[in-house]
Amino acid sequence: MADKLHPSESKFVGVWLSQQTNSFLSLYALSKRISKSEVIRRILKGWEEEIVDWKAIQELISDVTARLQQEWKDKKRLYSITDPNRFTIHKEDLEIRLRRKGLEKDHIKLILEGLTQ
Repeated sequence: MADKLHPSESKFVGVWLSQQTNSFLSLYALSKRISKSEVIRRILKGWEEEIVDWKAIQELISDVTARLQQEWKDKKRLYSITDPNRFTIHKEDLEIRLRRKGLEKDHIKLILEGLTQ
């Protein structure tokens, strides 16, 4: 049985499934006498154990940073050129967006540190 998570240590993630996938998931869960959520948790835990390591995290952080750097390049002309705080304001907005996405503080810090004016 999977570890029971305390609500303060977990996040809810919703997903829409096709009728066929939902039906199969329901059949599987019923046959194993577990919830559909537990089936999904086990699948994700296996996936996480297979691919998640520090190198993979660094690569993902690098990809996100590059995408956000391009976003800044496209967006900075919208800010007043005379405003010396425009980059700081942009990074503060990004931090809020990334927190809302559920990223860990350390990951957010690395992403924001990778951005340049």
